[in-house]
Amino acid sequence: MRVDLIGMNNARPIICELKHTQKAGQPFDAILQLLAYYCMIVQNAEKLDREHIHHTNVAQSFKWTQITNNPLLMLRANHTYWENWEKSTKKNMAARQIVQLCKDKGLDILLVDEYTLFYFKFIQQNENNDEH
Repeated sequence: MRVDLIGMNNARPIICELKHTQKAGQPFDAILQLLAYYCMIVQNAEKLDREHIHHTNVAQSFKWTQITNNPLLMLRANHTYWENWEKSTKKNMAARQIVQLCKDKGLDILLVDEYTLFYFKFIQQNENNDEH
């Protein structure tokens, strides 16, 4: 198991899967991968905490049991990845159904286009600079 990113945003845990090329597969597969990571963390959180299991590059250690508390599962990819997804109608529908099912059960999955996120941050930064 190799989770790409784990972090916190306003005290809410985030488990993030990163995809960078259209060869990285479909979002359907990445969403299943995220759910598998989440399930493995839930099943093993106490053991991971007890044995102090963390990546060697972690700036600050954390409790795995905190990550299991209402996490946001995020799939973050570039624009090309999402364009490739739009071409796959059947898997597109299945991925959306999985996301909705998870939301219905109280587990949020966020699909993020890096370009859109970058653009939003850029606009937000420019708006903040205009105020000064």
